[in-house]
Amino acid sequence: MKTILTLLFILLLTITKGYSQVAFQVISNPCNPSLEQSFPFVCAGELNGSGTDWNTPDMTNPSNAIQGELVFVNDGSTPGVFTNIGTPPISVETTTDACENTLWTQDLTGKIAVIWRGGCEFSCKTENAQSRGAIGVIIINHTGEATGMAGGTCGLNVTIPVIMIGRSDGELLMNCISSGGMIGFFGEIIGHFANNLGSSKAEILMTENSAIPRDLAQNGTEYPVDFGLWVRNKGTDPQNGVSASVNVTFNGNSVYSQTSSPINFNVLDTQYIDLGTFAPTSWNVGSYSVTYTINNIDDQFLSDNTFSFEFKFTDNEAVYAKSRLDSFNQPIHNTAYSLNEGPIYDNFESCIVFKNEFAGSRNALVTGMTFSSSPTGFSIANQYIEIRAYQWNDVFTNINSPETYNSLLLLDSSIYIYSDNTLIDSNIFLTFNTPIALQNNQRYLFCVLNPHDSLRTSYNTQLDYTSTLNYYLQPIAPVKTLFSGQTPAWYSYGFGLDAIPAISVTMDITTNINEAKVETTSNPYPNPATNLLTIPLRKHETGNVKIEVFDVLGKIMLSENQTLDNEPLKLNVASIKNGNYLFKLTFSDGTSDVFKVSVNR
Repeated sequence: MKTILTLLFILLLTITKGYSQVAFQVISNPCNPSLEQSFPFVCAGELNGSGTDWNTPDMTNPSNAIQGELVFVNDGSTPGVFTNIGTPPISVETTTDACENTLWTQDLTGKIAVIWRGGCEFSCKTENAQSRGAIGVIIINHTGEATGMAGGTCGLNVTIPVIMIGRSDGELLMNCISSGGMIGFFGEIIGHFANNLGSSKAEILMTENSAIPRDLAQNGTEYPVDFGLWVRNKGTDPQNGVSASVNVTFNGNSVYSQTSSPINFNVLDTQYIDLGTFAPTSWNVGSYSVTYTINNIDDQFLSDNTFSFEFKFTDNEAVYAKSRLDSFNQPIHNTAYSLNEGPIYDNFESCIVFKNEFAGSRNALVTGMTFSSSPTGFSIANQYIEIRAYQWNDVFTNINSPETYNSLLLLDSSIYIYSDNTLIDSNIFLTFNTPIALQNNQRYLFCVLNPHDSLRTSYNTQLDYTSTLNYYLQPIAPVKTLFSGQTPAWYSYGFGLDAIPAISVTMDITTNINEAKVETTSNPYPNPATNLLTIPLRKHETGNVKIEVFDVLGKIMLSENQTLDNEPLKLNVASIKNGNYLFKLTFSDGTSDVFKVSVNR
């Protein structure tokens, strides 16, 4: 759990994070050159050597970086195979857990020892490898992603760097490690290599949104996309004649490409390279892929020379988001945060900001939001998540003003109650009670409120909006906390600009103002419904009406057509299970009404 301290200091962290870069990188791999890349890791102790249960070196010091061949250990134990290690089970050599000490004769001088998790303490495995000459240790987790490692019995005897990598990355590398010749690097990149230009996720300019309805951004005049990145000389020698490129593809075809003029970099030099603006005559519905490349022929560390991201325009689903979306326009999450695991907090809200020049004139109606949650280890039965839509009426120009949160008007909210753990980590679509009509150039906050110790709110950490925020100077994803018995506190940088709420906003947009009708159907009854639902209609509606019923995941549960005859509609919902549903009526003139009904027998 990230604490409130993280939130208070996040601005300082985002300013300084680019100046240190400790990485684990495969820099040579004859077995499969495509694996010559960086991999995520967790370091034993602290990167700066300040840990109290390990005696590992300060890896932020470039002189402590290690480079050598990755070799699986052979601890001299009886050869065999562990057939049921980890989840899901995997088979690994019994000699690779590094727990046998007395029979171990392998010489690891100058090597980086690779060890599977299991069998004995992390620190004792490492001390065994260290005593055979290993300059560093990589432990492969048998289950999931990399995790923290306690120093335990032998930690203070360990004087070499120790990292853990996740199960999937370990399986990706294991065959090539066994084949030999894989050279790895672990340590501070800056100042280690002579020729090394690079950037980072935090230093590339992205779009302010990962997804936006095309009806709100029809062409490059309405929605121009600027490109550029900060490039840093991380090496010890000047770098001359360097360029940077951007390439944008749609459906596999390049639609925009730009390369800068050659630029010279002094040692420790950092420069911003502008790569122009992409402003097509029309945007297409679908995903645009962007790739930045730093072109430096002699670069010795290529992992930080190429970066990619996607942005997309949505149509029928009309989805808006800051986090990454999958091919079904569902938010992608890879972690979850909570601030309320204890008595100090009553709740917290994870939010994304929305503002659009054309939202009102194109009759954009917000109908609901999609989110997900994960448990903290307890049952979540009868716990709830609340979605909220605020009109943000505080007056400010940009984040330098700075922004305030004193004039928030709650427009609508809706609650989802978990009946059990079935939908944990699953995306849930929840409608607002009444569709929310958006206005031109009005700021909104769309938030997920979490009031429970047993729930974490899902986030995505695969994007970093640091340069984007510094370029456009507009807030991205603030977080509100409520200390017990106090007033709410807002943090504009949230959990960090590399941690974005995995939520999306669904809209119903009518671009022709003459087609828009904001008058909605009268309240259906009974609500909750049992078998027969009565739906009073607006006055003067005639012709056919299409009735569609969607569940919380957006799956259509019922669809039928009826003919209006100046009487309320009657709909049999006996075939629908108990739960909350979104009902959509589409009339013959193309207008729609949306409302929420519960079914409970």
